Amino acid sequence: FIKYLLSIAVYNWGGGASAAGFSVQEARDTYIQQMWVNRSAESPLNDIRIAQAVLYAIDVQGLINVVVEGRGEPCYCYGSDLNIGFQEKWLTENYYQYDVDKAKALLAEAGVKDGDLKLTILCDTDEVRVKIAQIIQVYLKEVGIDSEVTSFEQALWNTYQTDPTKFDLNISYNGVTGYITRIWNQLNSTRYAEHNMAMVRDDKLDHLLQTAAVSQSDEDIDAAKQYM
Repeated sequence: FIKYLLSIAVYNWGGGASAAGFSVQEARDTYIQQMWVNRSAESPLNDIRIAQAVLYAIDVQGLINVVVEGRGEPCYCYGSDLNIGFQEKWLTENYYQYDVDKAKALLAEAGVKDGDLKLTILCDTDEVRVKIAQIIQVYLKEVGIDSEVTSFEQALWNTYQTDPTKFDLNISYNGVTGYITRIWNQLNSTRYAEHNMAMVRDDKLDHLLQTAAVSQSDEDIDAAKQYM
């Protein structure tokens, strides 16, 4: 979804005016803003065509430009290219690039007309995630999908984001470093009582994720990524 460029202030205590007393350097960070799509039977996004339409309707670069003033980058998989196991070929694969026409075509194929659908976008009260939710709301409206943003304090949001009846889209975040397969643990439903963070239990996905985590081979990691 979005990965950040982290600004680091490096201070020089040599004296002088405060404006001249420090410099700022940029370093890339693995911290990402992410969006969970509720694929359970409780959500209209259970229909893969509607779920994909939502993803094609969102301009990630537009989100970056507005929400973090351009100080971020799109993701090309669930995770960052700074994570161990990321594969360069993923940068050239179609990862739901912004395509309004394709979004509308998928909705038409699913029999969804303008105003037929209203989605719930869940987020916490963090300013960045609230802005992301509000802008996604605008993007969805452009393809004929209505939505409402529901924002809650951290504790309540943590409860609601595991309840498939409380959202269709959940704006979340992840700062996992190291192996990319660590980030993917949130899609491994064997780690949860009922379903993963996309509100589904998928035995094939679980197997692929577990295999990739153990072997750390390029082939197994790519197989898991492509299935996701």
